[in-house]
Amino acid sequence: MQNRIRPNCWLAVAPLALAVSTAGGADWTVRQDGTGDYTLIQDAIDAAAGGDTVTVYAGTYTETIDPSGLAITVQANLDDYGSVIIDGEGTRQCVQCANEESDSTVFTGLVFENGSGVDGGGLYMEGAYTGPGVTFALCTFRNCTATNNGGAVYMYSGAPTFDTCTFENCVAAGSGGAVTMMYADAAFIDCTFSECSAYEDGAVYIGYCAPSFENCEFSSNTASWTSGALTSQGGAPSFSNCSFTGCMSERANVGAVRLLSGSDTITISNCLFSGNQAGSTGELDVGALYLSNVVLDMSGCTFDANIADATSAVFVTGESSIVSVTECQFDNHENGAIRIQTGEVSFSSCSFTGNSNEGTAGGAVYISGHLLYTAPVVGFSSSTFSGNSARWGGAIYGSTASALSSATIDLDNCTIEGGSATSKGAGLDLRDAVSTVTNCEISGNDVASESSTSGGGIYATGGTLDVSYTTFSDNTCSSNAGHAMRIASDCAATLTSVSSCDHASDGEIYGDYTDGGGNDMGTWCCPGDVDDDGEVDSGDLLSLITSFGVSDMDADDREDCSRDGDVDVEDLLGLLYQWGTCSEG
Repeated sequence: MQNRIRPNCWLAVAPLALAVSTAGGADWTVRQDGTGDYTLIQDAIDAAAGGDTVTVYAGTYTETIDPSGLAITVQANLDDYGSVIIDGEGTRQCVQCANEESDSTVFTGLVFENGSGVDGGGLYMEGAYTGPGVTFALCTFRNCTATNNGGAVYMYSGAPTFDTCTFENCVAAGSGGAVTMMYADAAFIDCTFSECSAYEDGAVYIGYCAPSFENCEFSSNTASWTSGALTSQGGAPSFSNCSFTGCMSERANVGAVRLLSGSDTITISNCLFSGNQAGSTGELDVGALYLSNVVLDMSGCTFDANIADATSAVFVTGESSIVSVTECQFDNHENGAIRIQTGEVSFSSCSFTGNSNEGTAGGAVYISGHLLYTAPVVGFSSSTFSGNSARWGGAIYGSTASALSSATIDLDNCTIEGGSATSKGAGLDLRDAVSTVTNCEISGNDVASESSTSGGGIYATGGTLDVSYTTFSDNTCSSNAGHAMRIASDCAATLTSVSSCDHASDGEIYGDYTDGGGNDMGTWCCPGDVDDDGEVDSGDLLSLITSFGVSDMDADDREDCSRDGDVDVEDLLGLLYQWGTCSEG
């Protein structure tokens, strides 16, 4: 995700807002010292007509303002942006918009603080204009509270815009510490939500609407339950270039974002989820993103070091979920990065690095299934798994666990490298699933530490497994039960055009399979590289000459380039053919 520069001065936007708001109408001034037209903001609004501007000078105004449907601009004086404070004193709302105000009603450069209400402590908005709604630009909502929902803002219907606004330290006893919106397609641009809290949904609650968030930051928001930052129920929000960092659900569920029950497509693009945390209550807790019965298109996102006891980054459930993930990164998660219970999920051009789940399954991805739901359909294409670890399935653990159907797991053109497991399948552990592995590279994965270890590259049991045009190299397992693959007797496996090299000779492929033809097993990846340093050079040649003519060589001695038990002319020619930098050609 690209770094974004957040405007930190009022003057960058203020002249344009002022120029637009003053065209064609009268300008009323509000000064507390009596040198303006009025000393109270609401008095100036009541005197204004459509198209007028109310300009307010620095001071703290203890009143509730209401434009009453007028198409007017209420703005801070240019030199006083951020110093015009409307203070609810903890007893009243700061502003109300409940008379079909449109986008011709504008508030600029104001601070709304200490507002209080049942719904919407700072701003209450209802019955808004059906087109583009009220605009709040360069405004701050802080220390506002609601005894029900929407600590800072509550809106019902309409489509208001919040441009470069800040929501900080606002609290709701119900949902939406900063904002609750129902049927309101609001737009948030360059906004910050920080240190807001609620019983549910620390910063924002979205109900049955399609708001947009662009270049917004959510940081250190908290909820007692549900989601630390945001929940959408039945809606289709969009998020672009947003960040969710350090948000937390204290006792349950989701550290950052929860998206529920919607048939329209939700989009998340170029967003960051980092250091979010869920409390510990059960298997549904997830550090960053929870998806249930939604359609989601997610691209260009980064998930890093989110925290939960169950699943650290993303949880997918709901049989109607259709999730597409493109060019995303999932790094440094303990307790697994992703868990998929049901639904259709596809990953394209994604990377999974340094994730772990040492106590159980799926260091990067745990396809768990559920007894009562249709099993998931999961695909990975052009994706990389590097340095992931778990007890079972260092990169991916896939299991059906459904009485209704078998899980479908498909990997195409993927790289799985440097993974580890303490029991089975340092690369992949596939159980009772319909699995295909095509055009993949599976290398350097290791199973160790337990006597039952097997399947350095792949462990497969139950279901079917079709592996084709795939290369296995330098995978290991301490039990010698399938350094490249361990195929259990109840798995119907077919291998076609599989290349397997640089494995210990005892148990490279352990178990029965159908030979689809074109397989090349039991070789060195780079014949002639006797010292295994990536180069075939004079040192390798001298080692081979020293052993020349020896028969009954150990199958794992690299001087025997052909691995046929003899060091002879065939081995010498093979070494010379590979001379130089090693290649697997």
